[in-house]
Order: sequence, then structure tokens, then C-alpha cells
Amino acid sequence: MEYMPRSIYLENAWSLARYNFYDEKKNLILWLTMIGEVHGMESYVYGKRKTISISNFCIRLLSEAEDLSIETKILLEVENSLQADYNNQSNIVSVPIVDILTKIPHEKIIGYNDRINYIDEPSLYYTDDHYNLYENFIKPFRENQETLLSFDVIDYHPSCIKYLIFMKEKIITFFKTLTNESLPEDVRKAWAMVTDFNVLRILFKINKTPTHFIFICGFAHSESIHKLLTEKSLNVNSISSGSHISGTKNIKNPMFYPDIDILKINSARHTFNIQG
Repeated sequence: MEYMPRSIYLENAWSLARYNFYDEKKNLILWLTMIGEVHGMESYVYGKRKTISISNFCIRLLSEAEDLSIETKILLEVENSLQADYNNQSNIVSVPIVDILTKIPHEKIIGYNDRINYIDEPSLYYTDDHYNLYENFIKPFRENQETLLSFDVIDYHPSCIKYLIFMKEKIITFFKTLTNESLPEDVRKAWAMVTDFNVLRILFKINKTPTHFIFICGFAHSESIHKLLTEKSLNVNSISSGSHISGTKNIKNPMFYPDIDILKINSARHTFNIQG
């Protein structure tokens, strides 16, 4: 497909990708718009380029989805209950997240960060020493592993369960390698994987109608989720269809916004059709 120039730059974003998920009968079951954001990029000088903030982009998507009667939810890296993060927005380093919490109705938002219920998350990300890694970060996982990685197969799309199983086994195996002598960055990686798993649990749950999820995450999370969704060993039919969607089965509007561009990762503008 011929590349179409875009005129509006998405602020704070280093990646933008779209994934369409189909069941074994090729029925659309959900689609995902994933935005990989970078903290601190709000100071980036865009010059004369026309821009749109991530929060206003989400408002636009919600409006278009409402016109089409499409159920749409925004996934944010905040607490599951959301309330604590609404009350303590000064603790959030992501400008897009604060903007979305301020501008968008709570019922449209799903929080996917449940790590704070098990560990002292700030200490995990702001320490360069061992900080008694086992007691504070490894032991809590092992004691709560069943809850953190649980899912009932009856609640999930059969074509998507393989991702949950693959990720669960990967997390358990990785945590088994960790000790109090492990590097802090390895422990951080392990808990990032737990967060990714929780995102998958939300995405792949069966809904009455196909749902559009707007997943806003740190760029590292977007890379790891993309790698999983296109994992060849899962026998996934994953096809990049170019820089924007030409058409999507079962919805009236492709909704990939060919006018939107990003400044850094050109390859992340693609759409992926994933069939069970």
C-alpha cells in the first residue's frame, strides 16, 4: 500500500500500532490501538508541526466510536480502582495519564496496574541497590502467584487463551531465576511482565460485542506486548498491512486515523491482523 503523508503529530508518543483480533471463524472479536508513550517528552519542541495530545486523541476516538455505537475503553497504567490515582495525581509522572484522568469520564477508563497491591512500586523503580530484593519483590510474587496469574478459561476467547498460557509460563520461569543477588533491573523486568499479563487478561475477556481498547503504556511495555502478539511459536497469522488500514471486517470505519503521525518509530505505525 502506498504511504500516505500524515499532518498531525501525536505528542509524547514513540509508537502507534493497531491490532485486529479474529476468532477461528474469522469473526472480529476485538481491536486494539496501542500507544507507546515516553515520560518527559512533553518538553519536546515540535516546531511548526501540527500536534494533538494523547488525551485529545483519545477524546476523538471515543467520539468516533460513540457515533458508530462501538464499545471503547481506555487502558491506563493506574490502580485498578482508579480512585487512589484520581486523588493523588501529583504522584503520576506521565502527563498523558494525568490529562486523561482529568478530561475523560471514569467509566471509560480501566486501570491495569495492580502491582501496587503487592509491592512498594516506587522503591522498585527508584532504587539501584539490592534493597532486600527477595523480601520486598520476589517473595510477594511467589506468595501471590495464583492470584496474580489466575484466569478462568471459560471467560476468555479460545483463540486468545494461548497468549495467557504462554505469558504465564514465561513469568513463572523468569521469577524462578531471581534471588536476592539478582540485579534490580531483572526484578523490574519481571514485574513489568506481570503488568503485561494483567493487560492481556483485560483485553481477551469475552464481551457481548467486539470492543475497541485504547492501550496507553510506556514504550517498553508496547515493545514487549507487540513481541508477544506477533510471537511465531504461537502459530499466529500476523500480517502487517501497511501504514494504515484500508478496511476492517465487521465495522463501518477502519478507525486508524491516517492523518496521525509520530516522530520516532516509523515501523510502529502498522496494523496487524491476528487470527486464531
